[in-house]
Amino acid sequence: MSHFIAERPSERSELAAWYSSVLEEQSQSDLSVAEYAELVGVTAATLYSWRRRLASDRRPSKPPAGLVEVRVRPNDAPSDPTPNLAPALVVRLDRGRSIEVPFGFDAEHLERLLEVIDRC
Repeated sequence: MSHFIAERPSERSELAAWYSSVLEEQSQSDLSVAEYAELVGVTAATLYSWRRRLASDRRPSKPPAGLVEVRVRPNDAPSDPTPNLAPALVVRLDRGRSIEVPFGFDAEHLERLLEVIDRC
């Protein structure tokens, strides 16, 4: 197979397409990633990095973390006004804090809440 590698574009907006074409050419060649990387003038680690970056660009994006309703109760308050119903999940946080997640709670909301808490 002949190896024709177009010159790396100078425009940032064209780089993803160029990376894709280089990776496609490598996958169709008989060369190892290291051999092909040398041909392109980069390291094998760079080719793997491009592959990871392009794969993550193709994944559906999550909605950005934002505001989620949170009710704060004193530490000595009962965890549930109806004592027979325990939370489905209790997430223990630092400084003695916790999040009690009831049955039927939307998992995406919990994920967004935890993303916001991670930033604090």
